[in-house]
Amino acid sequence: MRDDDGQPVLPYAGSSGWSGSETSKERADRDDSSGVTGRRQKQTIALLRQVGERGLTWAELADILNTHHGPASGALSVLHKDGRIARLAHKRGGSKVYVLPEYTAGRVTERHGYSKRTADNEAILAAVREHIMGDRAHSQCPLRALFEEEGNG
Repeated sequence: MRDDDGQPVLPYAGSSGWSGSETSKERADRDDSSGVTGRRQKQTIALLRQVGERGLTWAELADILNTHHGPASGALSVLHKDGRIARLAHKRGGSKVYVLPEYTAGRVTERHGYSKRTADNEAILAAVREHIMGDRAHSQCPLRALFEEEGNG
């Protein structure tokens, strides 16, 4: 996958990202600089176009590309973060399904980085906001001022 300037999508400070280990970082740096990352991104988009609404999980993509979890999930994650593909809210075989945006077919999608923890945190924040903003007794609460600044009050 290439941007207009001919480079692969590298949204993490000029990298396709890594899991945190030195080995993973070395692999990402090597793949990014050698063109492997760009080819894998291009293959991923082409495969998602082929399978259409069915989409692919990381495991299915890894099997097709004959690679491991890291490179397959990394390609999907980077393309999802960049908005080039969509992640469906449902799972197949225990993994999320990715499709091209034109193949979502009205199904629920998730934004990048969204998880149950994110959803739980958003629900807790909404409850706290509602409690503080809806109760006059909290008129001097510092959180109330923050919520008012956000324009959510």
